[in-house]
Amino acid sequence: MNELQEAGVQIITGLICHYLDKVADYIKSLPPEKQFCLDQEEIKKQLNKYLSTSFDHFNKTKTLLYKNEPKAFYSFFVSPNIDQGKDRKEISTISSKNVYSLGNHLLITGIGGMGKSMLMRHLFLDTIKNKEMVPIFIELRSFNECGGNVDIVNAVYGAMHQYGFNYPKEELEKTFASGQYVFLFDGFDELKQDVAVAVEPKLLEFSRLYNGNFFVISSRPNDNLFVSWSEFIELKTMPLTEKQAIELIDRLDYDETIKQKFIDALSKELFSKYKSFASNPLLLTIMLMSFSSGGEIPNNASDFYEQAFSALFKEHDASKGVYIREKHCKLEYLDFKRILAHVCLKSFLASDYSFTKDTILKYIDNAKKKCCLPVSFTAESFLKDLTDTVCMLVKDGTKYVYIHRSFQEYFAAYYTSLLSDDDQKRMFDSLDDDRDWIGLSAYLSFLKLLEPNRYYPTIIYPYFAPIIEKCSGKEESLNLIMSIYTGIRKKDEDCHYSFLVSSIKTHTLFYSIDDSAKTLIPRKRNMDEADRFFEKNHANGPQIINIRTVYHLPGGKEFIESFFADIISRYSFLKKKIEDEGKRKAKTSSFIDEL
Repeated sequence: MNELQEAGVQIITGLICHYLDKVADYIKSLPPEKQFCLDQEEIKKQLNKYLSTSFDHFNKTKTLLYKNEPKAFYSFFVSPNIDQGKDRKEISTISSKNVYSLGNHLLITGIGGMGKSMLMRHLFLDTIKNKEMVPIFIELRSFNECGGNVDIVNAVYGAMHQYGFNYPKEELEKTFASGQYVFLFDGFDELKQDVAVAVEPKLLEFSRLYNGNFFVISSRPNDNLFVSWSEFIELKTMPLTEKQAIELIDRLDYDETIKQKFIDALSKELFSKYKSFASNPLLLTIMLMSFSSGGEIPNNASDFYEQAFSALFKEHDASKGVYIREKHCKLEYLDFKRILAHVCLKSFLASDYSFTKDTILKYIDNAKKKCCLPVSFTAESFLKDLTDTVCMLVKDGTKYVYIHRSFQEYFAAYYTSLLSDDDQKRMFDSLDDDRDWIGLSAYLSFLKLLEPNRYYPTIIYPYFAPIIEKCSGKEESLNLIMSIYTGIRKKDEDCHYSFLVSSIKTHTLFYSIDDSAKTLIPRKRNMDEADRFFEKNHANGPQIINIRTVYHLPGGKEFIESFFADIISRYSFLKKKIEDEGKRKAKTSSFIDEL
């Protein structure tokens, strides 16, 4: 039993007393006509109910390993470091006070599997432990049900009410200005695109209205959006160190013999050899599963997820010995995978990350019709396997959610790889520029790995051929850059340059081209060139500078071609590939004509 559990009652009582004293001081500080009465006994009772119930909820959770029964959170959680970006200094998150000392408007970003939601849970629990502020945890994906028609105050109250809090909402809202709250908004990236557009200004307005509190928002990275969140400090979750990775494995409730062998392997060479996997908490867990089944650790992410799913499909509980568990739907591996992949693709393209039972059953029934399998099964039995046997979904209250979004992205890419060339082209043509293309980045990475010989000729070449044709001419480099960006935003407080994107779709697909195709320009040299150029030519100009304007300044062409050298290198690579593909098709056609 950890410290929080042992002293839970005393901690919560201490927090409530501190809260009531501070709110009372705040009320006294108001002009007489603005003061209000607070029913201290009633709010004390309601807060006690809320904090006790929410603490019990967040202090246990299911994970990929603990898929059947929730485990005590701190029995396996290892706190990641974060990076503020200014001096590249890593900051410990073991204490929430350490995090809050950085500012009261914080944005925590990280790629899938880095443990952002786990870190948010930790901040919630540790804030209660510190007995100074009342934390409120809001899962942003719940906003998708409202289609953007969200009132933030109602959402905050709802997040408390679900854990038993029943004090009048209007009276609670009056206390928000006291500065005694930590609002934790988890998963901005899980909002549908149209919902995100509607929610963003409301969220920012709420944080400004009650700016005496602390606001923490988690999300996958989105530079094009977050650059405008001027009040928020972005903190990036850092990869696990070897020491942290070993600590995480050591904490897991798993077969001790396998665990020790895996720790020994990590210490010898496994961590350094597979650092991109082993430094990610989710992928490290998958590595342990693969290691325990005796398989080799794959070198690419798509094979990695395939191996993880295979282990989940064939095994029941690796912490208590391996045995095969009968599937309710009776489907074999490949058939089950195909149905799941169809569900994942359809839900992914619809930006559905959590489901009511009726919704997920409709997705499964639709997959049955489309996949035309010879085996008969019910949507109910398949759902039962998804939650109880294979554990791709977990029940969260009345909703079903993926054990991790990256599995949805992998299987969405897998089903796409099964489509014909024509169907893939039609699908990508139907995805317009208004959707969340940044959110498709991981999916595109998986797809590229799954079909390396089809990705370029089927998706990339047809899309970029007309763009390349338009770019040709005496201002080729300028036309190329402006097909992706329209302007440069000068340095912010963190010494970052950022760009206004003209087409998110073009930008995302362009950057899905292999890293091997680009020239890596050292960041410092790149930034130093920008500093010198703008100081000489545009020191007192506007904050946002049009690319064309820059290009026609003295030395502008050379600066643009140097600053965007990685883009121009990718472009040259792509242009040659498209020309080669055209020659290949012409040669094939000529040969067929001769037959």
